[in-house]
Amino acid sequence: VEKVPVLFYSFEQSAEELRIKSLSRLSSVDSRRIWKGRSADAEWSEVEKAAEDYLQGPGPYLTIIEAGRKDTVEAIRAAALMAKRKAGDKRVLLVLDYLQIIPPGKDAPDALRERIDANLSDLRRLSRDLKSPVLVVSTLNRGAYGEPSKPPSMVALKESGGIEYSADVVIILWRNETASEEMETDRKGRRPADPIRVRIEAHVLKNRNGELGKKVPLNFTPAWSEFDAAQGS
Repeated sequence: VEKVPVLFYSFEQSAEELRIKSLSRLSSVDSRRIWKGRSADAEWSEVEKAAEDYLQGPGPYLTIIEAGRKDTVEAIRAAALMAKRKAGDKRVLLVLDYLQIIPPGKDAPDALRERIDANLSDLRRLSRDLKSPVLVVSTLNRGAYGEPSKPPSMVALKESGGIEYSADVVIILWRNETASEEMETDRKGRRPADPIRVRIEAHVLKNRNGELGKKVPLNFTPAWSEFDAAQGS
């Protein structure tokens, strides 16, 4: 596996929150208990082991930035170029959470939709110049939440038609309510001590250079912030 620098720009959650979620996922201990320091001794041993795994695994390559008003696309570009140089001109991975609150650059348009589209264009150029992937998280519009039984479409993308045109790949995570209810009924009847899981489907709505229309079923455990492949997928 190629070890490359990862810059994770979080415009909402703190670095501490994200690291606790990582420890929770690696240890299978509820993140709320880790946060409050109320884990049992056996659980805490798992958390300590997870911390060692984190430091020996992604930790040295992952930089979490608690992003703010100064973290425009141009500032992100400068940081990414520096990280690439330090890594011997290897590729880097940029993760931005999330699109709608990335600050506008200098001379940005006044309208929100136009500002978002301008940032998207700049991020696409940044990916090209770095020869590196840029993963951008986006929220969905309210209409998409209002129809939980309806599979997602490009219409669900919030505030910007530019995502459809600028992105190489568009993946929307959609909660399958019917499958989730069946999983919960099975859990209560057979394994009530197990944590709640829900069925999430990753719908590939655009793939410029690959297969289109693919649907990947996943199980999500909220307590651990963990996704795993659904059985039979």
